[in-house]
Amino acid sequence: MRALLIFPSASLTFMAGSIGELTALMRAVESSRDKTVQWRYLELVGGPDVIARSRRLLSSVGCEPLLTAGSLEDLYGTPVSTIRKRLERVLRFRPDVVVLSSFRAFVQFPKFPGLIPHLFQLLSRRQIPTLILDPCGDSFLYPSMTEHDVLLPAPFTYRYEPLPHQKTFSSIVSREQEAPPAPDGEWLWLAAPWMGHFLRFQIAERIALSLLAQLAAPVSSLGALGDPRIWCPQCTVMKDNVSFRRLDQIIARKAAVVTANARSVLAARAASWGVPVVVVDPTRLPSKRLAQAHGVSLEDLERARGERIPKFPVPVEAVTLEPGRRAALDALRRVQRNEASSVALRKERRGAYDNYPDFAQVLAEYV
Repeated sequence: MRALLIFPSASLTFMAGSIGELTALMRAVESSRDKTVQWRYLELVGGPDVIARSRRLLSSVGCEPLLTAGSLEDLYGTPVSTIRKRLERVLRFRPDVVVLSSFRAFVQFPKFPGLIPHLFQLLSRRQIPTLILDPCGDSFLYPSMTEHDVLLPAPFTYRYEPLPHQKTFSSIVSREQEAPPAPDGEWLWLAAPWMGHFLRFQIAERIALSLLAQLAAPVSSLGALGDPRIWCPQCTVMKDNVSFRRLDQIIARKAAVVTANARSVLAARAASWGVPVVVVDPTRLPSKRLAQAHGVSLEDLERARGERIPKFPVPVEAVTLEPGRRAALDALRRVQRNEASSVALRKERRGAYDNYPDFAQVLAEYV
């Protein structure tokens, strides 16, 4: 089976640091080990500012961009005829199936509206089955978009029953992997660059890190919006150049993962290992007193109240915290106590995902 994976961009300029599509790429690379799938990879738009681990991953599979641009102005100046010719050239690979990643960029909020209609038209004319990978569950929030089948990695399930056009597969890379490893005792704070555009996420991060500082447990962070050591002095900052494979191994050993992003792909990876996930609800703002105690001005608090942020469905797998409540610290301590002897618990959580087909098996249904 020949499969073409197309993701929008690894560039911070064009995708604000979203790694959902790159996580999908990693999963596709891993699933092709059994040689049942011959993969070809395409980045729709290449940009100048790519995180080191993303660049290494793209290079390792020979992925090249369809177009390269330094800004949106450069991109929109590309003639449509050039786009068509380059897409036609890529499809000489004659894929049996095309996977677009991710749903958010291609369907929900198209980042490149000048490119995407031509891509869909060309694939339709060639009668190539086109599937859309939804690593964050956005298609549950926009169920009317049913023109193409959607691939959902489990977890996150968001308490919704799958729709007919949604196909769920296991996000476990290999069923032959050993049972989840024993936790290393360290908690992990996860954030993504796009969250920095919202004051609500910045406030949630400050309070979450302050709560973690009170656990008397080791803490590390990846992608924090500010210096996490200001609010959590014992926090270790992970480098962005950690490879995806190594990152997966690190996450599998964490005592728990905490994030304000309910659609975090890396949090979903943690959940697939049985690691507990805690979501700090950014829609719940703290009181004025608590906000000021964390260096948040009253002006910023009022601005945050007026922000509109993406819909916030709570994953089934997550514990939800309201950052402005005293009970938030108690909830974290309950997670900490439950994880004291957690290997059996993690194995039980992970077992739920063994019942889903893997990525390659789902693709085979369309060929």
